[in-house]
Amino acid sequence: MGNFNSVVSQSGFTTMPEAKYYNKYTGTTGIKGDATNADGTAGFYGDFQYFVNSSNPWFYRGGHYYNGSTAGIFFFSGDGGDARSSRASRLSISTW
Repeated sequence: MGNFNSVVSQSGFTTMPEAKYYNKYTGTTGIKGDATNADGTAGFYGDFQYFVNSSNPWFYRGGHYYNGSTAGIFFFSGDGGDARSSRASRLSISTW
């Protein structure tokens, strides 16, 4: 999970979970290794990207079904945190 400045918003939480369960973002760039582009540049492989902020403090990943070719494993966007039936979640496992 990723969140901007511990803003609960519409997530359904009454308080934030323990810090070990989410990444806290305080600025406009990601964390190296989390596929949000730590240097603040555009997204990976044409997948949509929109960073979390105080109005949209929760990351969701994978995209909407209607995002078409911009949905994918590197898709990320900020949102209020409420549940919606059009959202997907994509898990990836890498080995080395």
